[in-house]
Amino acid sequence: TVPEFKLCTLGPSDVISSHFKQYGYWRDCVTLPFLAHWAYNASMDRTEDNLPTVVEVGGNIGTCTMLMASQGIHVTVFEPHTKTSALLARSRSANNFEARVKIIAAAVSNDTHEEDGSPRKVRIFTELGNSGNTFVGGASSSSSSQTQQKGAGGRRVSSETVSATT
Repeated sequence: TVPEFKLCTLGPSDVISSHFKQYGYWRDCVTLPFLAHWAYNASMDRTEDNLPTVVEVGGNIGTCTMLMASQGIHVTVFEPHTKTSALLARSRSANNFEARVKIIAAAVSNDTHEEDGSPRKVRIFTELGNSGNTFVGGASSSSSSQTQQKGAGGRRVSSETVSATT
């Protein structure tokens, strides 16, 4: 059975949110706690203070993050999207997982600074109605405004400029 936890979701038109509301889990997350515990148990460095820790890149609204945290796993999660990062933080608080979940609201990149030394900004694109389909579109010098436009395949996407981190 899937453990219960609280999850703040987007509206009913979002693919991940509606699936979670209907089934109580997101299909891509089900095996992650097992894998984290398996890796921890296989480790030679097991102590009471050294609990399993997972780094999740692209935490979205937190379906996988909250599932793993509900199983005692510590999660450092990167989520650059403003709206979903805020929902992640609300879910963390609703479950009292502050000690288990660390949220970094930035995109992961191998280069975090521009040539002039200023912090690097990247533009991320999210398919409208599918918050799980977000991708980084490259460097951006524009402000953090959000826009809507047509993406690949004619899909409508929103975009925003966010900070990058390594």
